[in-house]
Amino acid sequence: MHELTNSDGMFTVRTAAWHGLGTVFEDYPSREQAQKLVHAWEPTQEPLYRRQTLVTPDGIEHESFNAVDGWLVNVRDDNFNELGVVPKSYNLIDNSTLWDVAEALEKSGSDVMYETE
Repeated sequence: MHELTNSDGMFTVRTAAWHGLGTVFEDYPSREQAQKLVHAWEPTQEPLYRRQTLVTPDGIEHESFNAVDGWLVNVRDDNFNELGVVPKSYNLIDNSTLWDVAEALEKSGSDVMYETE
């Protein structure tokens, strides 16, 4: 199972992926094209809540939601799907910065060739 959804952007170059999903480019896309397709969203952080059920002595259930101290949930800003639970000390980095890091690691700037699969 590939576990991809319609909200997961991906692409290949010249050959379609085995699962048939994604865009097929004839040549390697520019960073702008690739980033727009793959990361058309940004990560954001929201408070993390825990459901607590209390039962009164007469048997009546009451539910409440309490913030979990020291923790946040990272979500996509387009569909609000959860990306992961992190401590409040976690520094969120936007997708554009990650693409900058990839280019810096490659040390070739505009010569980086992007492909997902």
